[in-house]
Amino acid sequence: MATAQQKRSVFFIGFHGADGICTGGPREAGERADLESLPLDQPQPARVDELTVRARTSADLRRVTVLDHLLPAAPVVQVIIEEIPDWRQPPLPSPGDEALWFHLRSAATSREGERGWCVRTVFDLDADAGTVVAAVVRMLEGHRLNGGALLAASAGPGAVQKRSSYATADLLEPLVKRTELVAMDLSRQAGRHHGVPLDERSVNPIGFDPGAGGPVAVLEWTEHGPALTADGCELLRPESGSALTDADIARLRWLRGIRLAPLPSPSGDDEALARLVVSCAAAGIPLTASSPHGWSSLLGETLALLIAGVKEEELSDPLTREEHSIRQRRHALRHHGMRRFWLETLREWGHMQAAPLRPSVSVLLCTKRPELVDFALRQIARQRGVDMEVVLALHGVPWPEEVARRALANSSLRIVPVTIPAHYLLGEALNTAAARASGSYIAKMDDDDWYGPDHLGDALLAQAYSGADVVGCPQEFVYLESLDMTVRRRRGRTETPCALTPEGLLPGGTLVISRTALEGVGGFRAVARFEDTELSNAVRAAGGRAYRMHGLNYLYRRRAPSMHTYTATNDHFLKENSRRWAGRFFNQLMEADSTEPYG
Repeated sequence: MATAQQKRSVFFIGFHGADGICTGGPREAGERADLESLPLDQPQPARVDELTVRARTSADLRRVTVLDHLLPAAPVVQVIIEEIPDWRQPPLPSPGDEALWFHLRSAATSREGERGWCVRTVFDLDADAGTVVAAVVRMLEGHRLNGGALLAASAGPGAVQKRSSYATADLLEPLVKRTELVAMDLSRQAGRHHGVPLDERSVNPIGFDPGAGGPVAVLEWTEHGPALTADGCELLRPESGSALTDADIARLRWLRGIRLAPLPSPSGDDEALARLVVSCAAAGIPLTASSPHGWSSLLGETLALLIAGVKEEELSDPLTREEHSIRQRRHALRHHGMRRFWLETLREWGHMQAAPLRPSVSVLLCTKRPELVDFALRQIARQRGVDMEVVLALHGVPWPEEVARRALANSSLRIVPVTIPAHYLLGEALNTAAARASGSYIAKMDDDDWYGPDHLGDALLAQAYSGADVVGCPQEFVYLESLDMTVRRRRGRTETPCALTPEGLLPGGTLVISRTALEGVGGFRAVARFEDTELSNAVRAAGGRAYRMHGLNYLYRRRAPSMHTYTATNDHFLKENSRRWAGRFFNQLMEADSTEPYG
């Protein structure tokens, strides 16, 4: 039982002053400290009997992963997050390979108010609080191996190298210490990045509402700084120097868009204003500007042009609105995100010269139809922003050597031809192809569907910000060949974990999975059909995550039911459509002409 003599401490983050935090009762009585105001080089505090780390949002908790040297050790460590979006899972700790967890006596996760969670752990020795925080972050972020340490948040950018107890000073000299990274003046270091980089694991399109019917809010500069208003009500006024969080974005999802008011000169805190605009763009809230003049210097010319190219009235059409959203968030995440910023910064400092800026992908093209190979390779060749090879798996194809020779002669792609015996099941054929792949990611693309040029790039981007092991998109646009008609299906939300979708599945022609996840579940199942469903189920059963991104990079071609493993009729697609067009329809992101020759 607790006694009055026990020492308790509360360390909080994201509240911009101690007066802003909500206390949880007598357990939190004791010393308080704002982690953001502590000197980074101060020694670790003396142990306490009970420590509470209270973060306003999960994005703020990520920042603790690079400030954990400021936390005292304690046998009781409590982690409280006051506000978590509905799409995040409960923060159950995900232990790493630390000896500390063998000394755990109890762990409990419970609700904290209406929108928060509390994780309470008790050990039989003084525990390293940073280890407990990292375990909670790992669960929230999905990727178990990076748990937020590398890509923390804008106020504390990340830990590239933790101090090793085995490394001498001369060995550590070439490495970047995390205190250097946290203390960096990011506004100067960012330079061409146009302001402090955003944390894509906290600010991203997850939860995007394609049918949002709210007003177009106005972002303007006031005497107190930037403010977001709608219908005369103030929706958001960020604290100076702060970044938006996942919880902030969740409260803005109902907006149809945001109009940028003319930029005053001088505007005051340009950095805060740029961070706010870039964060909204990265979150997928469409931005427009009646007067784009002056924004280029803050946001960069490309993002400013993307914003200026949107007319407010266009946001009333859901498809046009989503097209603008995807263009803006794609650029913001790729060019203003933490991952790109740190890789480029470390290279400039002379570190990580061999680290690739673009991920490597192996595309599995498994086909029994040699007449479609040229068309399929053209779809793959359109992909941009990725380092790519194609594993051309000719499954029971007559004269495979001749087909492979023609493919190699007619395409500029790196092609690895593989001959698959006809008696192999589809899952076995895909595993044979995957065994010849060299990429860090494995993508499966079909031989008769259309793909936009950013299909793979967007999938890898979604994998990075969602923490998912396998990513895909819905069959949202379907070309019914026998009717010469394209329909857009009602498929529920996109940009969401598959667990929150009606069927929880991903189409096989859009799957992108990390090599480690594919190998971890034993590859594709040896089945003749539904290999995509079986793979997704295997990943999730193993504790992995599946994510559904937007569906505007993919047009599914539907022929006679007998020619597909999924035997649905045209009536099935017609009954659930929300919109239809005569002939083949390509939305703007497909960047395709409907007269493109087809196999």
